[in-house]
Amino acid sequence: MGGLRRRDATRVDVIAQSVAAVAPAGVALVNPDELQTQAGSFTMLAALTTVIVVVLLAVTLNLFARRVTSAGSLYTFTVLGLGSRVGIVAGAALAIGYLSIAAVCLVGAASRIATLIGADERTSPAIGAGIVLAMGVLVALVIARGVRLSTRILLVIEIIALAAVTTAAVITFADAGWDLTPVLPRAVEADSGFDAVLAGVAVGLVGFIGFESGTALGAEVRRPLAAIPQSLITTVIVVGVCYLLGAGANTVGGAAAGMGGAGALVDLIVALSFLACALATATALARLCFVMSREGVLPTSLGAISRRGTPAVAAVVAATGVAAPALLIVALGGAGSPAEDTADSAAVLGFLVAYLLAAAAAPAFLARIGEFRGISALPSTIVIIALAATLIHFLFVISPERAGPVWAGAVLLVVVIVVLLHRAHRDRAVAARIGIYDVPTASDSIGGAPGPAPDTVPRRSR
Repeated sequence: MGGLRRRDATRVDVIAQSVAAVAPAGVALVNPDELQTQAGSFTMLAALTTVIVVVLLAVTLNLFARRVTSAGSLYTFTVLGLGSRVGIVAGAALAIGYLSIAAVCLVGAASRIATLIGADERTSPAIGAGIVLAMGVLVALVIARGVRLSTRILLVIEIIALAAVTTAAVITFADAGWDLTPVLPRAVEADSGFDAVLAGVAVGLVGFIGFESGTALGAEVRRPLAAIPQSLITTVIVVGVCYLLGAGANTVGGAAAGMGGAGALVDLIVALSFLACALATATALARLCFVMSREGVLPTSLGAISRRGTPAVAAVVAATGVAAPALLIVALGGAGSPAEDTADSAAVLGFLVAYLLAAAAAPAFLARIGEFRGISALPSTIVIIALAATLIHFLFVISPERAGPVWAGAVLLVVVIVVLLHRAHRDRAVAARIGIYDVPTASDSIGGAPGPAPDTVPRRSR
């Protein structure tokens, strides 16, 4: 991790990074429509189940976060628990997840901004492409300048977004006379309840992907072994409450409808939230590329650090990697097109695989360091079952119109995994370096005594 601006970010920065990656305003105002389509009257039960699963996932990830920090996030965690080969699979899946969701968010933001200026990116793709390109440049510049700048921008955006979502929900509930009976499951649908809840969880998990991205700032945050775990739980609680409000308001009468005639304001809020999500996920992607570069899995140039203490080259590459597919999506039809559905499917599959492997790695990691207890495996076991069922449902219980994008996303994921596995293990020296993590330096000691950066890259224990 040598060269990064150590201990510069605060707990607030980590929370802002994680919350922004989830895009709670966009999720609460947009996602509940799809959730209700899939779950019907079981919408709130599906949303609550999703929140519980994600809370247990956060508890599981904290088994790592309380003991080790790395800019590699779930990739490094999985390597430490299940070895380099499985870790590479998790890293490839995480990279696809970050890149795809950021691209989808850029397209979503561009679509909303085009609407605000009276245009349509579908009929005027040049306008949509120009907006995406401008946002891509903005993302690259902000990430390259440092964590604190990007996270403070994210914090302001998400405070506004969360306030708007809460206001919309309260107005909707008030207009309905605070009658919450529509959120209760109807007995006539009891026979299909399990399938409805499972389908709803598959959609609901989309609303939380990226919540772990704050772990990528481990080497740059103060007191990381305390700040990262607390930030993960805080993020899940904040986003979970927001998501439940949005789902409830949508079931009762439509959260966006609760804003009355403020359609333009809703578009602006969602656009800002999507832009914040793209910025946060691109930040995490840049850190992941930085770690893989230091290990030798990716080109060494991506491990370069600027004078500001940021992985500037990786930031530019990450922003370019996000903007390129976003431009392609705009060219192929924009928001709602099969191209966007493919990117969306790739993101969901990537995160589901990464979360599933990280959850499986947690008890194995504890066993390797001699700290395993039976109770420690309970949250991860529940998470593994829930995520596996969701992954199977997402892949095989699909409508014909969604089959193409889903399997195209799956093929993309497999190709990236194969390429990275081949590159990582054709050289034994590279394979031995996989799994690097942050270690204390003299500057981390009480009083901040200056000291040289470590000359060697720490290796994972065998």
